Amino acid sequence: MNGTYNSPGGSVVDITRSGTPDAWITYRAFPGHKPKIKHQAWNAFHVINGASYIEINGFEIEGSIRDTTLAYCQNLAISPDPVCNGNGIYVNGRSSVGQRPAHIRIINNHVHHNAGGGIAIEAADYVTIENNIVHDNSWYTRYATSGISVLRPFERDVSTGYKYIIRGNQAWNNKTLVPWAETVPLRLSDGNGIIIDTTGPLNSNGAYRGRFLISNNLTFRNGGAGIISFQADNVDIFNNTSYENGTVLGWSDIGVSYGRDVNVINNIMYARVGGRTASNQFNTQVTFDHNIYFNGTGGPYGPNDVRTDPRLVRPSGDPLVADFRLQPDSPAIDSGRSLPAVGLDFNGVSRPQGDSHDRGAFERLGGAANLLVNGDFEAGTLSGWFVYQNAVIDTNNPIAGRFSVRAGAAAAGGGAEQRVVARPGFRYTLRASGRVQNNIYHAVSYTFYDASGKALAADVSLERFNSSNSQRTASFIAPEAAVALKVSFWTSAGGVLHIDALRLTAEDPNLLFNSGFETGDFTGWVAYPNTSLATASPIAGAYTVRAGTSSGGGGAEQSRAVTPGQRLTLSARGRSANGVWNALSYSFFDASGNRMGEVTHLPRFPLQNTLQSREITVPSGASSIRVAFWTNAGGTLFIDDVRLFRS
Repeated sequence: MNGTYNSPGGSVVDITRSGTPDAWITYRAFPGHKPKIKHQAWNAFHVINGASYIEINGFEIEGSIRDTTLAYCQNLAISPDPVCNGNGIYVNGRSSVGQRPAHIRIINNHVHHNAGGGIAIEAADYVTIENNIVHDNSWYTRYATSGISVLRPFERDVSTGYKYIIRGNQAWNNKTLVPWAETVPLRLSDGNGIIIDTTGPLNSNGAYRGRFLISNNLTFRNGGAGIISFQADNVDIFNNTSYENGTVLGWSDIGVSYGRDVNVINNIMYARVGGRTASNQFNTQVTFDHNIYFNGTGGPYGPNDVRTDPRLVRPSGDPLVADFRLQPDSPAIDSGRSLPAVGLDFNGVSRPQGDSHDRGAFERLGGAANLLVNGDFEAGTLSGWFVYQNAVIDTNNPIAGRFSVRAGAAAAGGGAEQRVVARPGFRYTLRASGRVQNNIYHAVSYTFYDASGKALAADVSLERFNSSNSQRTASFIAPEAAVALKVSFWTSAGGVLHIDALRLTAEDPNLLFNSGFETGDFTGWVAYPNTSLATASPIAGAYTVRAGTSSGGGGAEQSRAVTPGQRLTLSARGRSANGVWNALSYSFFDASGNRMGEVTHLPRFPLQNTLQSREITVPSGASSIRVAFWTNAGGTLFIDDVRLFRS
């Protein structure tokens, strides 16, 4: 229920009873309520006595950092005080020998300003930590904690599959400012975003044989490492984005030390100036590959690692400003390794969207931005949407991010819609993630409209959802008369539809840049002599190319990368002023820049405006195609809308 809950004692909530495999015990907010735990205790949630099959879901947990001072907590001569050391969520198998917790889910929580650890797991098995926001923890503790930590796991069985999953979390500004009490001489340690600590031969609970999956996390501006595997075996660190960590200790964005069988693949490590992107020391059987390193030192360590600017949308240490998605020209796009364990990205988008997985926590949707305003509802409202009725923001078990939408009620249906400008000939892709509570009719659909506001066809619906979170996708081309596109979601009376991550992207299938010359110049083209732009009687738009004069021929060319086997269509509209020889042509080149075969010419343009077009199949060994147009001396060729598009 709504309210602020606290306790002056050992823990606000002690969890000592277990659920069963078929009946987990779930601690979550009452529907529509946002309870907050504000504490100065040793723990907000304390899972102890071997409590298992437990889920902690959807709480805000604020600790005591704002209630005390660094000066007070730096006095290690005083007895340990929970106000300086209290944790957010502590799954504690250390104090329960013979009764180790297992099958624990910690999801959708906001854990912040705890003087000790944010989410700490010790001596447990089968744990999922997913979709949490964990920040500003560990500042004042004497125990070297971190934002999210796993220490000395205990195995209940000998399974070697994934038993720990740490996925889709945000961890920032976790740091330690008080020396670790066990060090001689005293020194600072940890304050990491995420740490897997002591799972191998040095584990006092026995070497742990299960695997750890750390994927799709965002870690930034932590005092220690963004992600670190220390004295840990069987760890997979896949598709994370780690930015400017090591602010206190100078540790790396992602580090592996004293480990065995650790894989660091498809990550983006963006260091502070003078910082360290990665560390790889005292390891055996450790693989780094397909990572991007930028700024700082460390790496590359793998054959397909690169050191380059990852071209993030708005990298920042300020969570209100930061946007770690990929720009359209990011080298991370389609350049990662395909990893079955990472089938979705941070936002729940399916991987891959292109030829291969992107690197980092985000998969770029079709190389294009989302055309829907607030399509992920992370504004915490339905801004940008026209709500029919019975559609509300829902924070209980959201599908992606912190917010989803719940549509429908017992007495009436519910939903919303949004309209965007449509561009004829563009290919659109609509994606949505959702689930339903029953089998009542529901739909996510799209409709095109003409300039008069008339629907050009009936609504087209995506495949219906089921009771499990899943994604639905449809791709379609805007018809010639389309000027607007409506996207809507709806459920009938009695139904409940949970919907999230609505994404509409548009792709101009034309591979040529500035094909209509509407930039007012030849950007993207190599123009030959005697070639200019004309504004009198243009063939299309405001500009048309005029090539050739009485004293010399003229034209332009452009080259684009292609893939063998691609089916393309080359077309252009043009006319000749006097019938002198002219051509639209194409030729292929291999990776060394050698032309393959002869130049192929399309038929000449006649005296009247004409569309010339030809279908092309890219031959084996081709790396690029050169498209050119030309007229001989004495001729004048007017040409426009030179297009090369995927068939």
